[in-house]
Amino acid sequence: MSNLIRKKYNEMKNSKNLSFIIGSLVVGTLTGAALGILFAPRKGRKTRNRLARRVHKIAQGIKRKMNAEERVLIDQPEELYDFAGG
Repeated sequence: MSNLIRKKYNEMKNSKNLSFIIGSLVVGTLTGAALGILFAPRKGRKTRNRLARRVHKIAQGIKRKMNAEERVLIDQPEELYDFAGG
């Protein structure tokens, strides 16, 4: 039994690692976007529209990943409860 609990603990730990990786990717993406704006050859409205589309696309990706993580975190306690004989 303790092996299964250890496995679930490691899965939760890996989930935290995944969250850290996703957070790092978000920070890197935002930094890249900021640098891209600073050195962009386009001006004004074109740059703003392009940036708005990219930010929207990134936000949708983050939202999808957060929803997936939420489902994992919701399901894990139920699985552990069921395993414990609850």
